[in-house]
Amino acid sequence: LVGILITLVVLAAMAFMIFGGNSPAMSVRTETIAIEKAAGTEMSVITLKNGAGTMSITGGSDGAAVSGKWETNFLEPKIESTVDGKTQKIELRAEGNWRGWGRHSNNLDLRLSDTMPAQLEIDTGAVSLDADLSSVTLEALKINTGASSVKLTLGDKATSTSVLLHAGASSIKITVPKTAGVRLRLVSGLTSKDLPDFEQVGENQYQSKDYASAVKKIDMNLELGVSSLKIDWK
Repeated sequence: LVGILITLVVLAAMAFMIFGGNSPAMSVRTETIAIEKAAGTEMSVITLKNGAGTMSITGGSDGAAVSGKWETNFLEPKIESTVDGKTQKIELRAEGNWRGWGRHSNNLDLRLSDTMPAQLEIDTGAVSLDADLSSVTLEALKINTGASSVKLTLGDKATSTSVLLHAGASSIKITVPKTAGVRLRLVSGLTSKDLPDFEQVGENQYQSKDYASAVKKIDMNLELGVSSLKIDWK
């Protein structure tokens, strides 16, 4: 019951903040994202700084380092790519401020490379985030967000993956692969949690039974406000 109430409160708050109730809509601009893999690079570090809105992130960039589209009517997308040795650094950031009480729209659809190892950092306001990264060789993921609904799917393409998630009032669902050992540190306020096949091994610490012997490992550090947390295996 607590989890349901938390989810409803989070979604209601996000809907009001993002859509502005019955206020009139403003015109939307579309930014096409197409960043090719830089010659000689072996991994990417992707930084995403966004405002309130919805985000969908997957693999399948069709050979590009990053591709997709960004539709918004109150922010200005800025996209940059630089090279540091064998690392391609990609930054996608939203500039501008919330303007008036019109109906706000900010939708980002992003696709990452399936073949290039990646580190991904997301810094965002109130957001509905659906990130299926199961096909991405994801070495590190850092998410810093406000009141949010987060659906995250992780894979086992990297030998080890670290996840750091800071969130305010939130509804969070994480799907992890059965082929990986998973360790979890959870620090939170009032939280409804569903952690099947995890055993508690210390204060605020949980892990799967096969973590020590697993070839592939995922380490998650979650720091949450009032939240609903569910972890599934696939």
